[in-house]
Amino acid sequence: MMTNRAMTKPIRGRQLSKRDLYDEEFFRTHFAKQEIESRLEFLLNHVNSLEELITKAKELNLTIDLKQKNVTFILEEDNQKISLGHKKISDKKLYDVKFFQDYFKNKEVVASEGLENLQEQYHAFQEERDKDKVSTEEIEEAFETFKEKRDAVHEFEVELAEHQIEKVVDEGVYIKVAFGVKQSGLIFIPNYQLDII
Repeated sequence: MMTNRAMTKPIRGRQLSKRDLYDEEFFRTHFAKQEIESRLEFLLNHVNSLEELITKAKELNLTIDLKQKNVTFILEEDNQKISLGHKKISDKKLYDVKFFQDYFKNKEVVASEGLENLQEQYHAFQEERDKDKVSTEEIEEAFETFKEKRDAVHEFEVELAEHQIEKVVDEGVYIKVAFGVKQSGLIFIPNYQLDII
């Protein structure tokens, strides 16, 4: 099933936009957005100031570049850098300079000890968050089952009256079939599948 670009609702044939390509770049950006938002969610609960956030983010391979009003996030993973502006990160929260200033002004100070092994804590945070997600093996199994059902030959017996046969040829018969809305076509049935009475 294909979803729309925001991955919120399924789309079908005619709705698929030819302009919005689901290419490698789209998926790289999409998963980078999720990863950046996840790291921000983790860090905002463990730091007390903007400076501390920027420092700790670097430990998680995330560079936060503050401009006057805008923020650029640079995620470094697998020797690749992906740079995204704050407007592209989340539809729910606008991670701009004003957001961070207001957040740290209103935030209660938390004890920041125990952040020595930040990488391990972040991975534990991810595992806790992702434990309800479907595993890759389950997806592969479901896809294999789907393929088997889809590719299975569905045979059934049908009794045809003479008026239903469109054309008789040496190799078999053609019957006209209507399907869908205002759609019809000819189906060829070969002789070896016919049992003429």
